[in-house]
Amino acid sequence: MPVVNVTAAEEYQKYINGDKKTVALFAADWAEQCGQVKDALEELSKITGEKLQFISLNAEQFPEISMKHQGSAVDRVDGVDVAAITSKTRKLAESASSAAATGQALEDRLKALINKAPLMIFMKGDRDGPRCGFSKQLIAIVNDTNLPYETFDILGDEEVRQGLKTFSDWPTYPQVYVKGELIGGLDIIKELLANKELEATLMAGGEDQKLSDIFLSGWNIFDELEVTDLPFNGSEFQNKVKTAMGLFEQATVIVNQVSMFSANEMIDEVSTESLPFMLLPYFLGKLTTKINSPNSTQSLELGEIYFKDHLQRCQEYELCAAPKSHVATQDNQSGKSEQRELMEAAYNRNDKIAQYRRMKEIDEYMAKMRDAVKNKSAEDEDRRTFFLKYLDKSIIDSKQELESLGVMKQLAQMRLARLAGGEADNEVDSFRPSNQHQQPSASSTSRGHGHSHGPGHHHPHHHQQAAKPKPLQPFIITRNATQKAVFGLGYPSLPIMTVDEFYQQRVDEGIFPDEEKVAKMNQAQAIAAARDPNEQEDEEKAAEELQAEEDDPEYLDRMRRMDEYKDVVRRGDGNRHNRS
Repeated sequence: MPVVNVTAAEEYQKYINGDKKTVALFAADWAEQCGQVKDALEELSKITGEKLQFISLNAEQFPEISMKHQGSAVDRVDGVDVAAITSKTRKLAESASSAAATGQALEDRLKALINKAPLMIFMKGDRDGPRCGFSKQLIAIVNDTNLPYETFDILGDEEVRQGLKTFSDWPTYPQVYVKGELIGGLDIIKELLANKELEATLMAGGEDQKLSDIFLSGWNIFDELEVTDLPFNGSEFQNKVKTAMGLFEQATVIVNQVSMFSANEMIDEVSTESLPFMLLPYFLGKLTTKINSPNSTQSLELGEIYFKDHLQRCQEYELCAAPKSHVATQDNQSGKSEQRELMEAAYNRNDKIAQYRRMKEIDEYMAKMRDAVKNKSAEDEDRRTFFLKYLDKSIIDSKQELESLGVMKQLAQMRLARLAGGEADNEVDSFRPSNQHQQPSASSTSRGHGHSHGPGHHHPHHHQQAAKPKPLQPFIITRNATQKAVFGLGYPSLPIMTVDEFYQQRVDEGIFPDEEKVAKMNQAQAIAAARDPNEQEDEEKAAEELQAEEDDPEYLDRMRRMDEYKDVVRRGDGNRHNRS
């Protein structure tokens, strides 16, 4: 930018108060040295380009300005010192470049923040702890819509707080953004609510959002929750869980509306683009296990529903076998021999070892391919392989989660029942094996038929009372008979047993297994550990071939039903029906 000759005070004010930094020369037309300085500034203007602006004023024409600078004076050079002028001008240009770069970095950050979620709220505090009345009112209104959203606390970032005012040209907070577009503050939200336009406006950002984008947003949050160090019961962690579940539920609604999957098609007929959405029930099930609700079993029951739904869909596509009937399993257990139980225990152990190795192999593969799959830079065949492996992992994990949820639900129900009945502080827990007769608990009796009149004044009533469990009596266990004799002299009133006597007593009661059975179990585990996990698959194939050779009635009936099913239902029938 060449040196501009300024001839009016208003023009000088315009340059001084502009966005660019200014180099001003106060000169006199009669001084030859001033011409030399002006020529130097002309050359510097070519070097600095558009970073600075250069002006020249007649000091005698504007004596007040030359004596008292207006605006912000950064530096000055008196006299004809071209070297000093050149050095300081270049430093000024560098600082201007740095400031411009900083401003661009902030603008890029603000754009990323307002597009972080389809519905984004910048406020004082967060959704669980608003720190001003306006933010609290806004959060209450948005929560009533049940739409997923994220918040940003401006009190924790002064740069964003001040920068967003200029970026959005909106001077107050809170600010609501839908798909990166400013909607307004609390007044605008209240106005939209009064006109019954709020929900439609807040959802507008998601109307044209692709299903794949919704799924990817939820997937990113899910992966973040898997590795985060945030406390499980913290508000930030739980908010992320809610946001991810909202996105996956939104994706599930769309998938169901378009009837993307059918029970009459095979996995090879599912497109690569549709494969990721088979994981939706699995992701929702995993997220329910991250919900912090210690006083309720609702999340555990919801998780069971999601995992069972996922396994059912995978079974329809022949990705996994149908689960065994619980009643049939109990009937089989009643007639099992001891040898059969040991063999099944060994097989189950081999299964778990094989599943662990399979899960580890899949995790290693997914760690390498995850980023390429998410940003869609991977080949179509690689993406398909990735999601098929992910489905394989999800099947194994869902079965394990169902087992864990079953145990957790029983424990939670027992805990809630005891809290409700006040048994936690008044009764002693009594545990017995399932094959023994268990006395009814005191809580099973009808209340109101018995009473007392104080200590020592209980009197019976003529109705059946439930037997109370015997209180636990103290006893001493010693290592051997010598210690038993020594302790017996010191504690004559307490029962004393050696370890062997105590164990034998429990064996007689049916609580502990006898030594012979333990030895067989250990032997079976040792045999199972030495076997190759792939041997089980070979044995199963051999058993099927044997059934076919021997014309096993059950096997033949199953194969006939499968043939009839294939004759009636062709591959892809359901998919073609959905597309019509």
